[in-house]
Amino acid sequence: MRTQRQTSRFLLVGAAAALLYFFMTWLLMSMDIRPGLSATMAFITTFLVAYFLQRNWTFASRAGHRTLLPRYLMAQLLCMAGSAGSAEIAHSMPLLSSSLIIAAITTLVSGGMSYFLSSRWVFVKRTPD
Repeated sequence: MRTQRQTSRFLLVGAAAALLYFFMTWLLMSMDIRPGLSATMAFITTFLVAYFLQRNWTFASRAGHRTLLPRYLMAQLLCMAGSAGSAEIAHSMPLLSSSLIIAAITTLVSGGMSYFLSSRWVFVKRTPD
């Protein structure tokens, strides 16, 4: 069972990662980089920062990178696909096509997916069978 401290740290790291992702996506799109590519580039940077912080600070995991990194990578690739897809869908809709709105949508999509997958699968402590 996750402790309150662990949950707070997860949310803090997640919020910091979401802000980093949001501002990177917005900045890259402001530089006329396609929405899907902007979201992908921001996601890769955020992935590295968030993995390190979640593994070492939030969960203080003793599991090796060989165990956690593939799980975290798989979860984040799913999040990246959701993020890039939602960016392209929003971009195709006139009311949602501003850089700021797309950055907000993709931040919510990827953040929600990441929380669910990380808390339910990636960092769940396994007990021996």
